[in-house]
Amino acid sequence: LQKITFGPARLFRPLMWFDRLDPRDPLQLTEGVYGLRLRYDFQNNANIWLWGLYGNKDTKGWEGIPTKTGTPEFGGRLQHPLGNGEMAFTAHRRMVNQVGHLDSSDRIMTGKSIPENRIALDGMWDIGPGIWFETALIHASHGQSYPNWLSFLTVGMDYTFEIGSGLTIMGEHFSLTAGDAPYNPDTKTEISGIIFSYPLGIMDQLALFYIYNWDSKQSYQYISWQRTYDVLTFHISGFLSSRKQSIGINESLGSTGTSGIQLIIIFNH
Repeated sequence: LQKITFGPARLFRPLMWFDRLDPRDPLQLTEGVYGLRLRYDFQNNANIWLWGLYGNKDTKGWEGIPTKTGTPEFGGRLQHPLGNGEMAFTAHRRMVNQVGHLDSSDRIMTGKSIPENRIALDGMWDIGPGIWFETALIHASHGQSYPNWLSFLTVGMDYTFEIGSGLTIMGEHFSLTAGDAPYNPDTKTEISGIIFSYPLGIMDQLALFYIYNWDSKQSYQYISWQRTYDVLTFHISGFLSSRKQSIGINESLGSTGTSGIQLIIIFNH
């Protein structure tokens, strides 16, 4: 049971294939996956990953359909330096049950097993500001009752301004399309997000998130303050959404109510 994460995106992650990390979580905890992962690092800082997963019955990451019971999953990733940054190619394959019918309340599986293939490309560079991108394609032949293609794209940038102790601003824009062809413009979700973070001192960190869904015209605001001692960390946060429903991406940022306050006390031993 292990945590498998990769990719440079921070808010909206097309490469969130095996986890549901929440960018608001100070502990960065997520449910693990059962599998074997091998990683080899070369002397030029390139690295290659290979993995095989088995026994994961629930959906993970962006999955809407769980892996077919009793079947393994395989994949890999090649990451290589490029200029003053790096670029990586990732692929994964698993078996799922074909979706045969959709109604207003549930989906019905045909019982037929079909392969689902994923490929992705990502990169990040330091050109003064840091810039990065992630793009991914997921394909499975479900027919007319369920999207055969899911296409993801995130572009992002961050920069630390010499204001006080250093104000860091990070922004990302995310696009998700679903349909019978890759990057289908007929069914698109567009979401933008920006994070302001500022250290109030060596013990205190302040952060502000603002996320906006361009399709539903829905906004989400989140503010947090964290104070760190030798063995204790206090994390206080508050959030406010313009509507009651999810912001519209997935469970990592979708399980928010209308408003609330949260206190987390972390003890490090």
